[in-house]
Amino acid sequence: MKKISNIIVALVTLVTPFLSLTGVASAANKNIQINSNISARVVFGDQIDESGEVIGTEYMVDSTGASDSLDENLLVYASVEPDFFANMKLTSVKINNVPQTISSPIGRNVYTLPSASSYTIDITGAPSVTYNINWSNPGYTDPQTPEDVKIINGAAKVVKVYDDATNMNDISNTFACIATGCVDDVTKEGFIHFEKGNVIVFEFVPQYGYQLTSVNMNGTPLTAQNATNQYVLDTAAATGNGHFSAVFSKVSDAVKSSSNAVSGGSLDLSGAINAGTGRLSVADFAPSAAQIASFADTAAGYQIADYFDLNMQQIFYKGSNDDTNVWSNDLSQLAADANISLQLAEGVDGNDVAIVHEKHDGTYELISGTYDTASRTVSFATDSFSNYAIAYRTVKSPDTGVLTSETNGLSDGVIAATIVVLGTITATYAVSRKHQKEQ
Repeated sequence: MKKISNIIVALVTLVTPFLSLTGVASAANKNIQINSNISARVVFGDQIDESGEVIGTEYMVDSTGASDSLDENLLVYASVEPDFFANMKLTSVKINNVPQTISSPIGRNVYTLPSASSYTIDITGAPSVTYNINWSNPGYTDPQTPEDVKIINGAAKVVKVYDDATNMNDISNTFACIATGCVDDVTKEGFIHFEKGNVIVFEFVPQYGYQLTSVNMNGTPLTAQNATNQYVLDTAAATGNGHFSAVFSKVSDAVKSSSNAVSGGSLDLSGAINAGTGRLSVADFAPSAAQIASFADTAAGYQIADYFDLNMQQIFYKGSNDDTNVWSNDLSQLAADANISLQLAEGVDGNDVAIVHEKHDGTYELISGTYDTASRTVSFATDSFSNYAIAYRTVKSPDTGVLTSETNGLSDGVIAATIVVLGTITATYAVSRKHQKEQ
């Protein structure tokens, strides 16, 4: 019996550390005490999810506070935030009597807990005025979406949030939704809960072929910023929940010419850009001797009429119809071809016009196109913008008897004569056959 007892003691001695290492043995609990003068939400846990939420045990407390005994494994992080529906803000947070930084007075604040035998969290708060802004971007999935929150032919998102217009402290990291622009990826519904006085930076991006010509929130205009498509809303004067009035107007791509060779034109960037509109600027330029030689070599068989520079820009209006007060981004290369039509000025000779392009790598190409002699318009497609030349030649009309490529080396006159001869031979053969049968 003594041997059996020794074996049991030995087994217990071996197994007990193993149970402790594998977590089978229960962890110790530690006391927690939460004191608060407002309705607040406190969560203790050992994990933080992608949205910044502490995963663990949650307590909703009011002025009576709360106390508990909690598994020490959960006492790694603590998040503190005012009750969403209580219209309150945090004014102070202390953990074991040590003041903590409040990064978001009306939102979630996450703290790493120090090592301690017990934890006391003291929360104070004050009334706060908070509101919501909601909107729906194109592609929204809720059929009950009100008309006054729908954004058509464009999309909105939140870029940044500041505490107020006086301090301009960036508190964006306290809004978990900032990572997605405060827009749900699936429903396309936008929503932000803010404290009155916050300064919110929004981005409004028009679809291709449209421009934002007016934007306000409950009648308060948003102010355009230096950054493209960004607008600021100061909520100091907010009196309630809000929604946007954003007007995206149809606007065409444009050609602006200061060139002596080009009097105007049209542009189509369908498939080449996905937002705003394009603006093609045409200007004269003086090529070097080497450039003149390269243009001429590439345009062998053509005469060079003039040289010009093409500059493409992507244009975004700044919330008005003023097409001179815009954001513009230079586009030297497109993902797809732009379709361009240029109306040539008087004095350009010839009925066959081509375009010679000096590419960014220093090589040259001859771009085929179509030419309308009546309107003096040459049309072509390109995805790159730099130096160009207009080249022309005169091609005689087919009825002059000059050989053309369209008839594979035979003029219309030769083809017509051939048809007549073949017809005569066929008729003669038919008559001959008939004469033989009658004999």
